[in-house]
Amino acid sequence: MFKPKDTQTTIFQTHLYLPDKFRNRLKKSWAEIFRKDIMPIIPEEEFSKLYSENMGRPCVPVALLIGLSILKEMYDCSDEKLIEELYFNIMVQYALQVDPFEAEISIRTLYNFRERIMGSPAIKETFFSIVNTIIEENSIKTSFQRLDSKHFYSNMARLSRLQLFVRTVEKFLKSLDPSYVEDLPEDLRKRYLEREGYFADAAPKEAQRSLIQTAGDILFLLTHFSADDSVTSLETFALLERLFHEQCYQPKDSNKALPRPADEISSDSLQNPSDPDATYDGHKGEGYQVQITESCNSDNPFQVVTDFETQNANESDQNALMPVIEDLEDQGLKPDIMAVDAGYVSGKNILDAEEHDVVLLGPLTIGRSSDNDKLSLADFHMDIEDRIFECPQGAPAIFSTENKDGSIHVQFDCEHCKECPVRDICPVTQRDRLTYTREKAATARRKKEQQAPEFKKAYKIRSGIEATNSELNRAYGAKKVWTRGFGKVNLAMAFKVMALNIRRFSRYATEQIRLKASEIGNLGEMCVQNTV
Repeated sequence: MFKPKDTQTTIFQTHLYLPDKFRNRLKKSWAEIFRKDIMPIIPEEEFSKLYSENMGRPCVPVALLIGLSILKEMYDCSDEKLIEELYFNIMVQYALQVDPFEAEISIRTLYNFRERIMGSPAIKETFFSIVNTIIEENSIKTSFQRLDSKHFYSNMARLSRLQLFVRTVEKFLKSLDPSYVEDLPEDLRKRYLEREGYFADAAPKEAQRSLIQTAGDILFLLTHFSADDSVTSLETFALLERLFHEQCYQPKDSNKALPRPADEISSDSLQNPSDPDATYDGHKGEGYQVQITESCNSDNPFQVVTDFETQNANESDQNALMPVIEDLEDQGLKPDIMAVDAGYVSGKNILDAEEHDVVLLGPLTIGRSSDNDKLSLADFHMDIEDRIFECPQGAPAIFSTENKDGSIHVQFDCEHCKECPVRDICPVTQRDRLTYTREKAATARRKKEQQAPEFKKAYKIRSGIEATNSELNRAYGAKKVWTRGFGKVNLAMAFKVMALNIRRFSRYATEQIRLKASEIGNLGEMCVQNTV
């Protein structure tokens, strides 16, 4: 049953019995910021729909469990260590507004809470509640932001292809009733069960032969149990079936199975049976990625992560930009300028961002091409609707029309084109026509803009987000998270990003308290000196 946290504190809170010197020091620490600014804004009511209204015992306050989850990621510690800190650390109790009696929470309560809130939109609501509070209290400007993706691993082993096959077979066999296993061929049982992992530990020259053997074993197991509903309903059977379809094939008119060539395997294929949701990125490997957006106005006292989005590792940055902009717009945090790397920039994204009044600041990748010496669309004069009205040599367009597919057709005077001194490097055809799209026009403009010193100077600020990615890895354990499965890694990453924002805020706030105390002390000394 849902029960919100009681705002009335008790007389048993430990800090009340500390000497004044210690209590004053506590009020100048991060714990004071967490207690005063973070705990009251956790939107507990957003989580109420996850609980019964009148059935069962009252729940442990959601605000307390959310606060604990943030502190776990802030200090990158285990659940056991977290509970120990809750029981015996006065600063943690003070930050969470609990007394020693209220702090009696079991680890199982944390596990159950994570399962309950996994995938809930209330997590994102909590994130934005914290972000908006930090922005308002510190006058953070968000008109200029930067976006980047960060790859990370879940808590799973990195497997070779043979190890993947063998682990999946082993996992399936272990999930079977022992009577089923006893009926299997003896040599198959020996390969996967008697010396676990041994068959996958093959020398490189033997690996391909072992892979073919395992592919045949998988086909045998799928065929052998295909009519048994009690087996086909197992999750491990589904994984075995998925692995076979993704990584193996049967030659025509053959009852044998062979592994597919490596270049035929999709990036969303199974990477480890322990984490079926993990996918593969050709540059960074298996795992997941998170899109991180952060403020970057130079006069901010510190920068704030304004949005995050966990994704599969194989997803393209090209498709991530607009959902991020729309998410920020819904929260009233939409920037005027969004700095990104070349992976996000395309003609379509430039135009889509402009429709939301956002300037996409980022370069296009320019390869070596003989066309670089020729005139481009950016050299033609266009109106605000991207319609060409004049060529680079000053010849006016006779007319222009827009086709149903969105392409624009421009016709020039043949007499002008015939005598044109740059005819050989002009994209206008021999029939004095030029057909293009708005996306191509935007791409051509960007290629020209990014050569300017002003563009390069403005773009330098984007690299600052690499420090944020590094900070997440070093201080919050975001290079390899402690759990696996998309829902769980998304939850862990959400609390890590919240922890990063809160720590930045608390560092700034405590420094301001220290400076203010120093100023008061200096003023007092001046008054004493003047009196003397």
